[in-house]
Amino acid sequence: MWDYQPDEVLEKGRVGPGELMVIDTYQGRILHSAETDEDLKRRHPYKLWLERNVKRLIPFEQLPEPQATGERAFDDSLLATYQKQFAYSQEELETILHVLAENGQEATGSMGDDTPFF
Repeated sequence: MWDYQPDEVLEKGRVGPGELMVIDTYQGRILHSAETDEDLKRRHPYKLWLERNVKRLIPFEQLPEPQATGERAFDDSLLATYQKQFAYSQEELETILHVLAENGQEATGSMGDDTPFF
């Protein structure tokens, strides 16, 4: 519990899903998602970075023959290291990546939702 007086409350409300609320203690300001987004856009040229660094994938059917056959970029040991580093479990490899590679579609699944309808 925080002991405060009603006249000390600057603003009341909720932070919605995917939203931010930033407290700037130096300037004594509350910044909401839109203000934070605009501030970051002004300070960092994300659009320019994307334009300069995006890599477009060539559809498999359009690849020249030598590239279509493919070759391994690293050995089993390094692959296992990367899988561990990026938290790929055996279940994820089998149920998600295998389906994606074999069928060219994302696996579907659900954790369920027990929220009652109103």
